[in-house]
Amino acid sequence: MRNQVKTFIALLALGVMILPQGLMAQVASPSLDPTRAVIAPGAVAWKTQGAIFGGVNEGTGKRQKDGSEQFDFSTSVADAGITVPAYNAVFEASARSQSHKINLSSAYDGHLPARRSDSRINIAMGDQEMSALGLGYKQSDIAEYEDGTMPKIKRSVSKISGGVSLRFGESFYLGLGGNRARQSSDNRVDLSWNEKYVGLGLKFGSPEGHQFRIEASSLDSNEAREAAADVMLEAWHPSEKKNITEVEWAMGGLLFSYHGEKNTIGADYVDAEGLAVTEIISYSDQAGVLWIPKEGMLLGFYFRNDKLEADYEETVSNFQIRTGFLF
Repeated sequence: MRNQVKTFIALLALGVMILPQGLMAQVASPSLDPTRAVIAPGAVAWKTQGAIFGGVNEGTGKRQKDGSEQFDFSTSVADAGITVPAYNAVFEASARSQSHKINLSSAYDGHLPARRSDSRINIAMGDQEMSALGLGYKQSDIAEYEDGTMPKIKRSVSKISGGVSLRFGESFYLGLGGNRARQSSDNRVDLSWNEKYVGLGLKFGSPEGHQFRIEASSLDSNEAREAAADVMLEAWHPSEKKNITEVEWAMGGLLFSYHGEKNTIGADYVDAEGLAVTEIISYSDQAGVLWIPKEGMLLGFYFRNDKLEADYEETVSNFQIRTGFLF
């Protein structure tokens, strides 16, 4: 059982780094970058311009343990989406497809991811003045090897979301909401858990001049465990806490953006040296610049560095190109 728990934790940790899922935030207010889909459904109501958008991401990384490299890898991500404002409602849909190649440089019998796809739909309604209410749905389909000697395993995670975004005056935003998640797998029992998020944002200026946006938000997820039944193995979702900060500044058609994220995942296993591991921590830093006209084609890029710390260390460097059409 201990080895099963350790394998499952490793699976989740790798999902943080090798399988990038899109940076969080946009809980209280939407990003000034129209190519980024909103995470919390309530915040999408403040989008006022339609957009068709997409991007590609290429990354390289490696995992090291005790000074020895276990493997290196490369990642490829493509995404696309659309935002459509209509009267007092805003609809947004997006999809991502992720693949990667892993090169083992030493003996390794742990988890190896294969591919992942995500789709998300958000719809929100508001008065465009003080408050907005949103609903959302996300579906993730993942294929992976829990052990290098075992057949490929498939699992799916679905999330139903609900949230509100409140505006105070012209500049302050507060976002609140939660997700109900459910996971099914080829070899593990079904599992459900809850997530809650809160965000506080400040945005001022006008699209015709300068704009500034800053937001701090957090997401908390409870621990959930379901015992093995019949031929299905135990399923466990660890506790998780994300703290996110975003800073954006737009001027003269250019948008300068920074995103920082810290994710703490609960753990419960003993490493090869007999030391207890109680948490896994990952850090993400992303910065970029985009050319955003009032209408028509936009283009930009981001650089992102990720780091994960457990009884091993994993680092990833990414380069992303974003494009879209505003209408």
